[in-house]
Amino acid sequence: MVFAQSNNATVDQNGNGNDAEVEQTGTLNNADINQGFEGQGQNGADATISQSGVNNDAIINQRAWNNRGNEHSIEQIGTTNSAKVDAYNGDNVGTILQNGDDNDALMQHGAAKEGDGNIEQNGDENSALLRQYSGFGNSASIIQGVSNYSSNVNIANLKQIGNNNDAKFHLTWGDVNEVIIFQEGDNNYSEYTVKYGDGNNVTVNVLGDNNRSRFNVNAAWGSTSSDNSLDIQKTGDGNYLSGKLEGDMNEVNVIQNGNNNRIGTSWYTTDGINIAGNSNLVNVSQFSDSNSAFVNVSGDTNTATISQN
Repeated sequence: MVFAQSNNATVDQNGNGNDAEVEQTGTLNNADINQGFEGQGQNGADATISQSGVNNDAIINQRAWNNRGNEHSIEQIGTTNSAKVDAYNGDNVGTILQNGDDNDALMQHGAAKEGDGNIEQNGDENSALLRQYSGFGNSASIIQGVSNYSSNVNIANLKQIGNNNDAKFHLTWGDVNEVIIFQEGDNNYSEYTVKYGDGNNVTVNVLGDNNRSRFNVNAAWGSTSSDNSLDIQKTGDGNYLSGKLEGDMNEVNVIQNGNNNRIGTSWYTTDGINIAGNSNLVNVSQFSDSNSAFVNVSGDTNTATISQN
């Protein structure tokens, strides 16, 4: 289906080998794809919405019991766009891409087996929320910025519950952003990167054993990353953390509660927490037995505190 001008599109499907595609170019577009649903039916669905213009809105809802096979994609280029994907269960995939102003995105995978998620937003005042529940081996990625180096006043919220999950957040050239990463389960991996951004706040909370996390606040190309705040809390045994921070007046707070937790050595080339810049603050607290921590700080008037009980 291809529409133009003040358009509206609705596709409703319930059962067996579903496929739906909507492409709209114009103004005031709205697209809604519904596959399966309250009766749970669906079977091998595929849905694609692409909208280019002004004031677009897109919703993809997919369900599954057997044959699982969900796959969804939303791409919107314009202003005042909004996107939503609910999959609930199945072999979910995903990808939402929005390029413009005042964009908003939501993606949820419930009881996903190997769900994959990717939200990328380039523009101003974007917001992204990606959640995966009761999954195993799920992967989630949120990227805000990069294109034209635009990523201002954005909020990203990522939540994963399950084992062997992967969560990544990358923010390029953005200021006053807020990132919240929550993982519950074992053998999870999380990575968070801020490049050339100031006044960003990253909060990470990981519950479980043998989880790995790393961060990188980069100040290359002569552009500093200042006034950023990283709060990392991990509860469980055998967790790893490493990170690198370049810039001034940044704050890193790390709390690891459990046994055999490590900050530095193993699995990541940069050993421990490395800080380069001025007036940075690092606080590391580890509780229980057989923990280790390495912190390197270079610059002026920096403060590093390690407490192990």
